[in-house]
Amino acid sequence: MLVYLVRHGETIWNEKGRYQGATDVPLSERGIWQATRLASRFRQAPLSAVYSSDLSRAYQTACIIAQPHGLEVGVMPEFREMNFGEWEGLSATEIEEGYGSLYRHWLKDPGTVTVPGGESLESVLTRTLAGLGRLTALHQNDTVLVVTHGGVLMALGCYLNGESFSSFWRYYQGNAAVCSLEFKGGLPVLLSVNDLSHLHEEHGG
Repeated sequence: MLVYLVRHGETIWNEKGRYQGATDVPLSERGIWQATRLASRFRQAPLSAVYSSDLSRAYQTACIIAQPHGLEVGVMPEFREMNFGEWEGLSATEIEEGYGSLYRHWLKDPGTVTVPGGESLESVLTRTLAGLGRLTALHQNDTVLVVTHGGVLMALGCYLNGESFSSFWRYYQGNAAVCSLEFKGGLPVLLSVNDLSHLHEEHGG
């Protein structure tokens, strides 16, 4: 089983540098362009199914990818972004001003921080692994694509390489980046992270 895990295209809050989390923010104009580039990349891929989280930025991206294949997008809430609680809608500067020491701790060792009103990385990883388990049960020998979020992919990267969440930032994925996993003997093997080769064209170029 081969799984492509794709981060959604850029949103208007990505553009403004604001934390989104569980807030439902649509794609920006550039995000829609990025999704069309993803669709071109995967046009010839033998996709059996396309899924997304239950947030519109992921669903929009997935629909654009799925359209050439004539596939309906399945929604899997397990792959939604980390809930950032009180930080959602704020910029990094605003968070640092209002939550100085907590924010610095988050940057240094995010696995030990839960934002007020938010979710821990351990919780994100637990539901993400549950989602992957559901996928493997449904698509044992298929190629599937899931559009998800940065926090999900970074937490999963740590887990798959046997690292703690102190390595979280090493697994950053840009908007519309592709991460690929292959399941061998029921175990996931990370093949690539943050592949942006399909975005080599300039926006509008």
